[in-house]
Amino acid sequence: TLYTDKSAVYYGVDGDLSVDYYPIGEVFPESYAFLHSVFEKGHSIAIEEITYEDDEYLITSYAPMYDSQGNIVGAIGVDYDAELIQADIDALQLSTLIITLIGSAVSILILYLATGRIVKSIKQVNDKLDELINSDGDLTQNLTVRTGDEMEVMGGLINGLLSFIREIMLNVSDNSAVLTDASVAMLRGMVDAKEG
Repeated sequence: TLYTDKSAVYYGVDGDLSVDYYPIGEVFPESYAFLHSVFEKGHSIAIEEITYEDDEYLITSYAPMYDSQGNIVGAIGVDYDAELIQADIDALQLSTLIITLIGSAVSILILYLATGRIVKSIKQVNDKLDELINSDGDLTQNLTVRTGDEMEVMGGLINGLLSFIREIMLNVSDNSAVLTDASVAMLRGMVDAKEG
């Protein structure tokens, strides 16, 4: 039990008769400000953290004591053995750590596989582009990519670009033939003019 003079808190009767026994009137380590709501307002409070003292895990709580007229005359402080609670917390932390490690390992594996697939697709597109570049200007080839992802879309776009370039080259070729015919006709005209 505890009592106060409103400046400090003191031990009343200490139910712990072990080595840590405190005699009546000895100053209690918690301040009056901390226990003010117990002594003045009749609120029960508990320390939120589990404390570790003398090889024990404890939860400490305080409740007001009343006399027969309903006046607060002191407080009762109780240390609850929290060994089982702490064991549950430790087990939960261990489970959380294991789940986190397994989740991280699975995430890394998925990331590795996805990255490998992307790299493989990029390499496939790169090899096909290299093949197209080194085919001595043969624009009749197409890029064939069957990956089912963005690389296949990119391959289709490259094929569209190749088709567009083929059209340009065909137009240049056709225009070149027309230009050649025009040049021959002009040359003939000049020869005729010279002879004339």
